[in-house]
Amino acid sequence: MWKLLKMGVSRCLYIITLAFVVVLIGAGSVCIAEVTPEQTQELREIKKDLGKLSSLLRKKQLEEAESVLADAEQRLKAIIQAAEVPETSRRLLGLPAHIAGRRKALDTLRGRMMAKPAPKGVSFSNDVAPVIVKHCLECHGDANPRAGLNLTNFTGWKKGGVGGVLLTPGAPLQSRIIARLQTNDPMFRMPRGKDALSAEVVKTIGTWINEGAKFDGASEETPLSELAKPRPEVEIPRPKGTETVSFTKDIAPFIVGLCLNCHSGNNPRGGLSLTTFENIMVGGDSGAVILPGKREESRLFRLTGGLENPRMPASDGRLTRENYENLVKWFDEGNVFDGDDPRALLTSYVPSAENLEAEQFTKMAAEEIAAHRQERTEELWKQSLPNVEHRTIETDQFLILGDVPEERLREVGEWASEQLKSVQKTFGDSPFAEGEVVWRGKLAILVFKERFGLTEYFLSARSLRQSDTLFGDTVVTPSASDACIVLLDTGDEATNTTPSLRTNLQAHLIEAYLRRAAEPNQVLTQGIGLHLTALEEPTDPYLRALPEAAVSRLRQVKTTTELFADGTFAPADIGPVGYSIVKFFSEQTNRETMLKFIQAVRDGQDFGDAMKSAAGSDLDTFGTAFLNSVQSGR
Repeated sequence: MWKLLKMGVSRCLYIITLAFVVVLIGAGSVCIAEVTPEQTQELREIKKDLGKLSSLLRKKQLEEAESVLADAEQRLKAIIQAAEVPETSRRLLGLPAHIAGRRKALDTLRGRMMAKPAPKGVSFSNDVAPVIVKHCLECHGDANPRAGLNLTNFTGWKKGGVGGVLLTPGAPLQSRIIARLQTNDPMFRMPRGKDALSAEVVKTIGTWINEGAKFDGASEETPLSELAKPRPEVEIPRPKGTETVSFTKDIAPFIVGLCLNCHSGNNPRGGLSLTTFENIMVGGDSGAVILPGKREESRLFRLTGGLENPRMPASDGRLTRENYENLVKWFDEGNVFDGDDPRALLTSYVPSAENLEAEQFTKMAAEEIAAHRQERTEELWKQSLPNVEHRTIETDQFLILGDVPEERLREVGEWASEQLKSVQKTFGDSPFAEGEVVWRGKLAILVFKERFGLTEYFLSARSLRQSDTLFGDTVVTPSASDACIVLLDTGDEATNTTPSLRTNLQAHLIEAYLRRAAEPNQVLTQGIGLHLTALEEPTDPYLRALPEAAVSRLRQVKTTTELFADGTFAPADIGPVGYSIVKFFSEQTNRETMLKFIQAVRDGQDFGDAMKSAAGSDLDTFGTAFLNSVQSGR
C-alpha cells in the first residue's frame, strides 16, 4: 500500500515537473527579448556620437552631419531589430525621439540653405512696365503722344520727348521722370489730372533707375502692354478662429525641409516657387496648385498625396504621417494663412537648428540634462587631452574636473560656491532653494594644470589658436545644451600679466551667470565679469593693468561703428576692451544705473539698447566720449 502510494506521489511530481518545463518552454517562445548589456553600451556610444551634431549644425557642415546621423539611425535600427523591442521602449535611452529631433533640425537647416531668394533688384518688365501701361499710355501712347513722348516701348523711353531724356541711369534725382512724379504742383505732376502715384511705386521706379535703368526684356521694340506681366492677384484665405492646423507651425516647416531644393531660386521646377505663401497661391506654369478647400482638385495635394504622378517630393524625402494628416486638415479648413505677411519667406516661420535644439533641451527632465552635462564635459576633456586622466568632484551647483590634484578641485568648488552667493546678492537675486540648480544640469568647470591643455581645448572645441594672454573660456547657452567654464590653473598669486586662479574663476563665473537666460554680447559679459571682480579686488595687479593692455588696440579704432561691431576684436582683446568700456560707463554713471545696465544685458539687449534703457544715452555719444578718453589717455 505504502509502495503504491509512494509510486503515485512520484508520478504526480514527475507530471508536475514536466508540465512546469513545458510551461517554461512555451513562455520562452513568447517572451519579448531584452536589450543586452552590450547593446546598452552601444546605445550609449550612439548617444555620444550624436553629441557632435550640435557643432556640425552650427557650422552648417551638412554632409558631415548627415553622415553622423545616418550612421546613428542605422546602428539604432539594428539594435531594435536584434532585441525585438518597440521604438518606445525605455531601454533605448530615448534615442529614437532624440534622433528624430536631430533629423528634423538637419532637414530644416538644409531647407533654409536651399531656399536661395531671387537676386534683389527691380525688374523693368515686371515692376515698372505695368505701372506705365496702367497710368501713362493714355497720354503717351501711339495715337497722340503728348510732348513728343511715346512710352509704348522702351525705345521711346530712351529717346525721350520735347523736354529731353527721361532717364539718367544711376541718378534718380537727376532723372526728369522722378521730378515729374514727385512734384507737389498738380500742373506739372504726372499723371496729369489724376491722383499722384503712391510713394512706394515712385520708390520702385527710383530704385530701378538707381540700379542702372536696365531693360530686361527680349527686345526694346516690344510694346510695353505685351512686355508687362503684372503679378496675378491672389486671394489669401484668412483664419476664422476655429482652425486646428497652423500653416506657419505645421505646414511651412515640412515645405521648407522637403520642397525648397527644387522649388526656389531663379528657375524653380515647373515655374512653381514655394518660397512664400503668396508664391504658393500664384502657382506655376500649369496654373494654380491650390484651390482653397478643394483638396482632391488641388495639384499640390494630388502630387504630394500620391493621387497623381509624378509623386512629390521628387527626392528621397517623404511626408511623415503627421505631415500628411496636417496637410489634409489644412485643406479641409480652407488653406488659411495665419502669418502676418504672405510675401514673407517660409524659412522665417521655421525654427533654426539652434531653436530646435533649445526646444529639445527645454523638454528634457532634470536627470537627462544632468546626464547630458556629464557626457558633454567628458567629451570636451577627451577632445582636449585624450591621453590624460582627470579627477572629478561634484557640488550642489557645479561639476568640476581637471588634471590638478583633488584638493585643488575642491578648493575651486568652495570658491565657486562663495562667489555664486556674492553674485546673486550683487544682482539682487533671491538665493536658490535647496536642491534647485542655477544652471540646468549644473555648471561644469574644467581646470587644466598646464597651458598645453587649454591650448588643445581652444583648438579642438573652439577652432581657435589662442594667445598666451587668454586664461579661460565661458560657454553657456540659454537652452542648457552647454554650460561650462574652462580655466588654466594660474596659481594663487596674480601679476600684471596673469590673473590668479580665484580671480579668473570669479570673472568667468559672473559671465556664465549673465548668459543663463539670453546670449548677450561677449564683449559686455566679459567686461562686466572683470569689472565686478575688480570692485571686490581693487588692488589686484592683473585687473589694474587691463585698461593699459587695451589701449594699443583701442587706439586703432577710428569710429564708434567699428568699436561696437561684432568681430572687431580678437578673443585675446575682448576681455581688456570689454573691461575698459564697462569701467568707463560705470565712472560716468552711478551704481543704480550700472545695475539697470547689467540687467538689460542679462535680458539679451545689445549695447545700444541697454545703454538707452539704463542711462538714456545713445551709443554714438557714449562711444565718441570713450574713444576720446582713450586717445587722450584719461
